[in-house]
This record gives sequence, structure tokens and C-alpha cells, in this order.
Amino acid sequence: MVIWTDLSEVLIGGAYGLQKFVERSYGHEVAQRFCKRSREMNDEFCDLMRGRMAEEDYWRTLLQGDWPFGIDEAKVFLSQNMACNISKTIDVYRNIVYYPDYLKPWYTGDKSIQSFSHGRPTIWLVSDHIKERIPELEHLHPEIFELTSRQFWSFEIGKLKNEHGRFQSLLEENDLDADEVIFVDDSARNTAAAAELGIATITFKNAEQLQQVVWIPFCEIMLHNHKGATSWRLLSTILQLFQYSLNTPHSSRRRLLFLDSEMTKYSSMFDVWSTAYFA
Repeated sequence: MVIWTDLSEVLIGGAYGLQKFVERSYGHEVAQRFCKRSREMNDEFCDLMRGRMAEEDYWRTLLQGDWPFGIDEAKVFLSQNMACNISKTIDVYRNIVYYPDYLKPWYTGDKSIQSFSHGRPTIWLVSDHIKERIPELEHLHPEIFELTSRQFWSFEIGKLKNEHGRFQSLLEENDLDADEVIFVDDSARNTAAAAELGIATITFKNAEQLQQVVWIPFCEIMLHNHKGATSWRLLSTILQLFQYSLNTPHSSRRRLLFLDSEMTKYSSMFDVWSTAYFA
């Protein structure tokens, strides 16, 4: 199983939302003007992500005219946005990557569920991003590169995620079937493009939502092939998960919200989620 995750607006702040930094320094009116100009520059922004335009040229074009700040300060605004706290989202992925192997022996049946039990799921970064910013990103957030075993950038192939052929080529070049992938992205256009190929998708809203639709169901899948499990095995595994959560610094008790005294809830939650994602 491979999880493809987006970068900007999922793990870090990207090129969107810079107006808040402009507003802090130069007021609401300038920030609104900057936001409007950014929208007008959408074609140039896409070329920046495709690697067809240098960042310096992008800012020079955007800031043509009378602005109270220049290219260097605009770059600082972007750096500030990239330097956000990403611990909540990172924790969701970290818990999956470092899930203990001794909790994975019991799966049979569905290919997608089985793939979890044959080793750790891998996380790949699939991002539309600015080429010049990658060294800074590695410095600011090394944990992203520690957790993601591979990184795929739009500027390397000259295509954005919502453009024809981007996801198909990723599948073919890496010998993957669509049902072996879950794609997480904040853009509905991007997730729709992936869904057309049969890839399970999650349109990211925030870390709490990701925890509910990835981490908690993942734990449930890891618990057992529930139809053939005994109550004692289920209880034993839950206790192991709970102990793991307490002993793992990157885990937290709230990630075990599915633990409930009403055992029947596990079955219903598992069935609904597995039907949606692994049918």
C-alpha cells in the first residue's frame, strides 16, 4: 500500500495564504490587492510549478507597478508561510510508518488490506512545488523527507497533478495498480483527477480529519480480519495498541478514539470504511 500525500496546504503552508503576511506589514488594502494580482497570475503560477518559469521572474512579473515591498520581501513572506508547525499532520503519517510489525500478522482476503500486513505502508510526496524552494524545505522540515520514501515534483516532469496523464504515469512507472494507492490532497480538482483512475482519495481539510479517515481506520484494519477474530484476540490487540500509544513519543492517546466499551462499534466502523476504500 502506498499513500501519496500532497505537500502545500497539507503538510506546510505554500504559495497560498501569503496575503496574511502582507496584511500584517502593509494593511488590508494592500493585502487584497496582492491577492487579486495573484489570482490574475494563475497561468504564470502554474508555469512556475511546472518548472517553466523561475521564481525570480514570477515575483518580478507579479510585482510590476507600484508596490510598497519588493521581490526580496515577497520571498520572505513565502518562507514564513513554509515555516509553519506541521506536527499534527506529520504525527498521523508517522504513526502509520512506524506502526509495530508485531501487530500485523492476521490478514487474509482483500488485496489492499493484505498489502498492509506484508510490511510497512510507504508514503510518497507528490507535490506541485517551486524548484528553487526544495533546499529550504529540506532545511525547515527534514521530517518530511524522513517519512516519505520518495518525492515526485511537478517541475521534474512539467505537469501539474490535475493535468492529463500525471497520475497514470506515476502508476505505470512504479508498477502500481490504482487499488494499491490512497491519495491525500487539499485540492478537489487533484483528488477528482486521481479518482477517475480508481485511486482512493481523501480531500484534506485538517489534521484532525486526516486522523479520523486514515489513522483510526488504519488501526482498525490492523486489528484483525474482524469476521474471523475472536473477542479475546480483538481485546488483546486493542490493549497492545493502547500500550504502543503510551510508549511511543510520536503517538498520543487521542489517536485511539475508536477505543470504546461497546465492542459492536468496531465492526460497524470497520465495515463502513473498508467498503468505501477497499471495495
